[in-house]
Amino acid sequence: MTAQRQRARNGFKDVGTPWTQLLDTSAEIELSSELKKGHMIRFEKVTQERKKKGLRAAALKQHKFLDKVFRIDSDYHTLCSIAFSQSRIDSTRQDVLNKLIEKIREHRDDVTIISPSMRSLFAGLGKSLATRQESVQRLASADDIWYEYKHAEPEGTLKVFGDYLADKIKSTELKDKRAVTMRLPMWPLSRDCFMSVELREESVKELAMALFKVEVDRVADALHIIHHGGVLQTIHDSKDVLSRVLDEDIVAVFGSDVLAAINASHVRANELAKGRARTECVKMTFSKRMGTIDLIMGTMEGIKIQNKLGATAA
Repeated sequence: MTAQRQRARNGFKDVGTPWTQLLDTSAEIELSSELKKGHMIRFEKVTQERKKKGLRAAALKQHKFLDKVFRIDSDYHTLCSIAFSQSRIDSTRQDVLNKLIEKIREHRDDVTIISPSMRSLFAGLGKSLATRQESVQRLASADDIWYEYKHAEPEGTLKVFGDYLADKIKSTELKDKRAVTMRLPMWPLSRDCFMSVELREESVKELAMALFKVEVDRVADALHIIHHGGVLQTIHDSKDVLSRVLDEDIVAVFGSDVLAAINASHVRANELAKGRARTECVKMTFSKRMGTIDLIMGTMEGIKIQNKLGATAA
């Protein structure tokens, strides 16, 4: 049997088979609430190969397929990376792959396939991989030097955020300074900067609804998040659990200057190029009864905001 015929036998013949495999993988992950070692190895292999130049034909076909899925939804990209081997995708006719992509597009908001808890799990997968890579690649270069500024002035906080948010930010131990932290890179054009805003306990629920349109309740040691449609997500430890925010909600909470700073970031530019209305540059994390909102901004715009805040170098 020729290699070409063998590949044809290995490929999916119609869209029903890979779709069923995708659903089975989703159900397996949902049932176990964790990723198996094989899942992580396959995901890491896809991520590492993506960085290579001159990909083999099989890898190139896989990545073209995954890129199209990524433009639809980043978590479906992760699920497909885990569910389908490179050889299986390479052996599948392009018209079948195109139909699979369209089916994914139709079901991208179906929480029975990718639930909120699975999205959180996938976010953790990306973070753990990034942490491993960073530990290997980190060098003591100027690119890795960051300046941290803390304890924003009340007047500066009001100037940047306005009345609505300023009153909801936690006070620090330094008089009545506000718990806003900014991390700026030494070379402003090289990368984005970061802002963290710690919230008052009584403001967490209101801001979760304002930004992410979810209800948040603390039940014993767990956090219950009720999404649109009544889907319940339970969180037992601190992690990124809420993201994907619309521009108008950012303006309503943070103001237009912060939205402009977010839109100036490299991360948001990539999202906009892929047609994503909701940004992951705004995330909310939880620890005990506290909540923190983390933002990614373009550094030059972030410096302007830092100057207004009046935060001091840590």
